[in-house]
Order: sequence, then C-alpha cells, then structure tokens
Amino acid sequence: MSTGLTTYNYFMSNYAASINKSNRYDSHKKSELKGIYNSIVKMNKDNPVYMFKKSQEATALAVDIKESARELTNTMASIAKDRYSDDNLFNKRVAYSSNPDVLDVNYIGEDSEEDMGTSFSIEVKELAKPQVNRGIEMFPNDDVMLGSGDYSFDVDINEINYEMQFSVNPGENNETLLNRIAKLFNKSSIGISADVKTGEYGQIYLELTSTATGEASYGDKIFEIKANESAGSEDVMKYMGLDNTAQFSSNSAFLLNGNERSSFANEFTVNKSFEINLKDISGAEGAVTIGFKTPTDSIVDNISKVADAFNHMIDTAKGEEGGFTSNKLLREMGHLTNEYKNEFESLGINIDGEGRMSVDEDLLVSNLNDEGGNKEVMESMSKFENSLSRMTRRVLLNPMEYTDKTLVSYKNPTVNHYNAPYFSAYSGLMFNSYC
Repeated sequence: MSTGLTTYNYFMSNYAASINKSNRYDSHKKSELKGIYNSIVKMNKDNPVYMFKKSQEATALAVDIKESARELTNTMASIAKDRYSDDNLFNKRVAYSSNPDVLDVNYIGEDSEEDMGTSFSIEVKELAKPQVNRGIEMFPNDDVMLGSGDYSFDVDINEINYEMQFSVNPGENNETLLNRIAKLFNKSSIGISADVKTGEYGQIYLELTSTATGEASYGDKIFEIKANESAGSEDVMKYMGLDNTAQFSSNSAFLLNGNERSSFANEFTVNKSFEINLKDISGAEGAVTIGFKTPTDSIVDNISKVADAFNHMIDTAKGEEGGFTSNKLLREMGHLTNEYKNEFESLGINIDGEGRMSVDEDLLVSNLNDEGGNKEVMESMSKFENSLSRMTRRVLLNPMEYTDKTLVSYKNPTVNHYNAPYFSAYSGLMFNSYC
C-alpha cells in the first residue's frame, strides 16, 4: 500500500471487483442488519479508548482481515442447504464439470428435487471478449515529444463522459508518462483497466481494456477515447494513439444441449441454479457435461472449501503481503484448531504447526462411507463451524481489535457512556480523510 493512498482507495483498488459482483450471501434480512448495528454500537460504546497506528500497511491489514473473514463467512453460508439453519451443514450438493479447463460450474440452487436429477452439456464456440485499445509504440527512455504542461482527453463509457487530466514535466521520458496515465485509468475505476506493455523490439505502449465484455449496448464500442477542446488534446491522441481500437468486444457463443446460445459475459447462470464460467473453447474435446457429484464427494468438497478459506485468513493475519501481522487473530485461530486437532486427525482433517487445515480425502471418504464415521464427521464439523462462525463474527464486527494499537484508558464501568462519534473505529478509519 503506497504512501498517500487512503484506506478507502486501498479497499476499492483491491476489493471493488468482489463487492460489485452480486453475491446473495452478502445480502441480509432486516433483522440481521438491525442486530449487527446494535452489536457494533454497544461494543464501541463500552470499549476502552485506543490509539491506532496510522501507517498505511497497518490500516490495510484491518481491511484485509475483515475481507478474509467475510470470504470465510460466505463460504460457510454457501455449503449449507439452508443458510438460516444449523441443520444440513456441509451437505450442499456440488456440481461438476467434465472438463474444468473449458468451463467451471458452481451450484447456487437450493438443493431442490427438480435440480437433483439435472445434467446438461455445453459446447463453447467463442468466449466473450472485451474491447482493447492499443496505443502507439515508443522507446521508453526517449523524452516525451509533448511540451511540458497540463493536458486532458475525454473518455466516453456507458453514456457517461469523463475528462482525464495529466501533466507532462520537463525532461520526462515516455515510460514515466505512460505509467502515470495507466495509474490514472486504474485509480479512476470507470470500467477500463490500463497496462504498459512491451513490444517485440523493446518499445512500450499503453493497452486499455474494458472491464465489461460482450457487444456494446450503444454503437460498436464499449468505450471511446477522444480529444476534447483543451489545448494539446489532439496532439495527445496523435502521439500516444489511445483512440486506436485493436479488438472490438464480442459475445460468447455456445451450444446448450445442442441449442445455440450467447451471452454478454463468460459468466452466466443456467436455470438460476448453475453458475457457469467459460474459460476456453471446447475444440476437439466436444461438449462439456455438467452434473452433480455424489453426496460423499460433495461433503469432501465443501469441507475443503472451508479449509482453503480458513487458510487464506491465516495468511492474511500473518501479513504475508503487507508485512504486518495480527498476532491476536493468529492466537485465536490457533486456539480454535488446537481444540479440534486430535479429534479431526482420525477423521481425515489435518492441522499443521501453523494452524492450517488440509484434507486427507481417502481417509475422510472412508469415514463418510461408514455409518458411524459419517455421524462423527458431521457432528465434529458442525461444532467446528459454530466455533468458527462466532470467531468470524467478532472479526467482522470489529476488525480494529486485531490490529496494532495502544491502550489509552478504560471507560468507567459505573456510568453510562455516549455512542462513539464514528459508527465504528473501522468506519472512522475508512472515511477519516474525507471528513
């Protein structure tokens, strides 16, 4: 996380794609939201006063911890037949693809009797493509052939016009300028990603790619780069060639049970129950079969999903990317797995020295196929899931509790206190620079 980048911008840069993608497990009943609100207010009303570290890395850790807890919570919700019930945990049926290199499938239905006997085939003819604009190649160390000063150009996307502004400094080279403009696009989050590419002979150019795929809703382009009325804008277009479209966007094309279909994106749903992600054309292998795994294989798959999400949360707490570690969260996760370590080992679920989980599929399947072993596995995993849910709820309510901080003072327990000025310390951290 670079200096000067606010916590909110860090959140949007790293997690915007996941929050913009619809996820039904991020939706809640009104009563749930009210309960969460009341819990946060009560917690912050009675908590001691802390001073939090202001370093960008430390604040980024709070965001990463909360998001990893959200991912783990959603994973646990997705493997239960009923997200509002403690029954049938880990029993959610799992769909399979006969060729995962061509397409992935995720069952998002409700385990209805209609779905259980469902199988179908998809033959991928074409993948949905984004629009790509490719700029003019130039030598990276050559001086910019534009006069120093301020420049701008327009971007039209989704019937909205944006003005992109940048400066050229005296003696600046092409590589510095292209990197600055790429950063300008990527930070703006307008639906276009930018990357500085290297050509065959060491020259560089700017490549602009639309986030969206599929045929444009208006005209033949998803976005259009063009000069505006400002001085030097035409020169910018001629010099960098940002208005050159190298690839027009197009829809995916596939056969669903032999019938021709198309989609704007490579991700779509079938019968509102199967989430399909196209990855490659079918080729000589032909159509891919979609069906359900056996109940035993589904349980193994669901347990593995929880283990992977749990391990990701450990990696986040260790601060493997930012370098900051949440020792408090690591201790809590370590205590949790140590409690179940001996019990899990005989079932086919192993815990290593760092608390990470791994699944011995052969041993786990053997236990699940035995009536007594199956009951033991499900009871143990149900208890573990309840403990894990309580821990992730604490993290989601107050991720700041798991960051480095200094205790300033305790609140007098004999008097009533006012609510904190921020809804929570985390929301204060998120929007502090905008206040």
